[in-house]
Amino acid sequence: MLFYFCRIISLVAKSNDVYLIRGAYILLVAFNVVFFIGMRFPMLFPFNVLFGVIKEYIVYFTILELLGVASIFADLIIGYEKKPILRRRISLVLCATLCLLFLVKILINWFAAFTL
Repeated sequence: MLFYFCRIISLVAKSNDVYLIRGAYILLVAFNVVFFIGMRFPMLFPFNVLFGVIKEYIVYFTILELLGVASIFADLIIGYEKKPILRRRISLVLCATLCLLFLVKILINWFAAFTL
């Protein structure tokens, strides 16, 4: 009985992992779009409001983004050979881009901390 229960749990966990990682990709891309468009074009309506919220709670968003980037990086390393070639390349490019954007945002926020 315990064997069947563990098997069902493992099947549910495997099916949800793909959606969680895809959701992390979508959320991180949307967050980066809102951040950089809101920073570059401060008068654009929906982005200026969202960027104001991000700027107010930047520490919390940075911690959440670190968790998201770390999870997609770990998924890239762990499941690299299980994916088809096209998904490998897309995952690699997206993960590298999101990691680079995360580091750029860290630098931007660090420089902004020293300005009055």
